[in-house]
Amino acid sequence: MWAVPSSGVGHTLMIAQSPQFAAPTVLLEMALYAFSASKSEQEYAAQLLAADTEFAPSDTVLLTGYLAELGLENLAEQAPESLSAGQARRLAIARTLARADALYRAAAADEHHRDEASARQRPRLSVLVDEPTAHLDAHAAHLVTRALGALAARGANVLIVTHEGELAEHCALWLRADAHPGGGYRWALKTNPAPAPIPASAPLAQTHTPETTTKAALPSSPAEPGTTPGVLATLKTLRGLTKIGVLKAAGPVMMAAATSLAAVALTALSGWLIVRAAEGPAMMYLMVAIVGVRFFGLGRATARYAERLLTHSRVLAAANTLRLRAWAGAYRNIGSVRALLRGDALLERLIGGIDELRDGIPRVILPPAAHLLVMAVALVSTWVILPQALGPVALAAFITTVLAPWVVLRADARAEGISRASTAQLMRLSTSLLGCRRGCAR
Repeated sequence: MWAVPSSGVGHTLMIAQSPQFAAPTVLLEMALYAFSASKSEQEYAAQLLAADTEFAPSDTVLLTGYLAELGLENLAEQAPESLSAGQARRLAIARTLARADALYRAAAADEHHRDEASARQRPRLSVLVDEPTAHLDAHAAHLVTRALGALAARGANVLIVTHEGELAEHCALWLRADAHPGGGYRWALKTNPAPAPIPASAPLAQTHTPETTTKAALPSSPAEPGTTPGVLATLKTLRGLTKIGVLKAAGPVMMAAATSLAAVALTALSGWLIVRAAEGPAMMYLMVAIVGVRFFGLGRATARYAERLLTHSRVLAAANTLRLRAWAGAYRNIGSVRALLRGDALLERLIGGIDELRDGIPRVILPPAAHLLVMAVALVSTWVILPQALGPVALAAFITTVLAPWVVLRADARAEGISRASTAQLMRLSTSLLGCRRGCAR
């Protein structure tokens, strides 16, 4: 353990071997701990978590600096659940560094409210660490050791539970548990006469070969982290996941468009037939229209059946292929992806996520593609048959193809903004209640 003399009532921080996280990204997780010195900082962290405000450039530099001490600066936008067990442990140490600085900063701000005797007392901080370097390579272990030494340099008492003799050599005190011949353990507190200094330079980081990292990887979106991918990027990712290209999708899209066109033709021809029959013409004038109504009625049902058959054939085959790839990837990476170590998360990713994708393709991708084809056929047919009606038909096509989806997206974005504002307000209320409880306890 590293021990630094201190006095007074202080704080205890815990770095678990399997830490848990609350924020959706690594940077936001750091913000929850770094900005906790005052009520205003806590409100700022709550606004960041609720996406009600953006990081100030100086704050991003500050949080990235903590991450850089543990070699995590390139993972700032990643979800904590996607980190490996070793990376998650290093993130827990980085957020503890940030929390320690916040506690010292809060103590410094409160000094002018204390009397002179208490102001001279440095706040006590104890950090309990469970197996920080277990199963880490030499580079990561050095970063962890250096960060724990930085905590001790800040004035914290760092108590470490470890089986690593190399890490123990850097500590000032040893509390050893030696097996007793008669059973149980014998505890002995010893002073390390010559603590080993922490090397200034870290060993080279281990690199992973493409065979161990890319075989199980699924195609990812080319969009930058934190941004919403565009339509083309989403379709490209979907093609990489499902192997459904333009040729495989052409059959279902054409059948869906044929179904819609047959429905339109059936409606128009039926209306004309009813109006024309009311005039009482000879039956021979109505025979072609009657046959057309039957043709389009049967054609619509046939096209719909063919579209369902082709769509389900393509989608179910793609889902089976994707499920096999996901299971193979989970088998290769379940030990390094921390989110897969939880049974519910594993089942949700291997079953629920693939089923959601399988159900979403016929409902989200197919209808817009068929709609565009139907609008194109409608415009061309109007231009050929009745050019005078091309303007109104084009206006209707614009409303249904562009304007209506834009209105829906705007309404959805507004609803999401209201939800984020409500979440931020709830978090501010939570921090206020915690501050009130802390003040009442004092």
